[in-house]
Amino acid sequence: MNKFRIFLFYSGLVDIKAREGHDAVEGVSMEFLFYGEHGEQVEPVVSADGVSGTRRGKSFLKADKVHKVSYVPGIYDGTFEMTVGSDGKPVLKLTDVDFLFPKTSFKSIPLFHFYHCNILLKMCECYFV
Repeated sequence: MNKFRIFLFYSGLVDIKAREGHDAVEGVSMEFLFYGEHGEQVEPVVSADGVSGTRRGKSFLKADKVHKVSYVPGIYDGTFEMTVGSDGKPVLKLTDVDFLFPKTSFKSIPLFHFYHCNILLKMCECYFV
């Protein structure tokens, strides 16, 4: 098990009823960024090969963990485990979250953090107070 600090910026309840040939699915779908201890993982990155920024992570927690997603957007400690994806490649899978603090203001964060998070606002249509 590995722990990483994450910025959880989207969560949505999932409740798919069972149907022929498919089991019911219930839980919470989430999207996040690896945050780092003090936000250093969301600093702008520009590389020589033309790839810039940070990709979002997507995950799903089962229904027994829904109560742990208490505030979005927020900073969480995420517990990850290494699994094998459907393509046979290794994948870090989010298995648990522990809420640390809300992320409702970017006033204390340097301008480049605000710029990056402003892009996220447009992507996920979240509202920050």
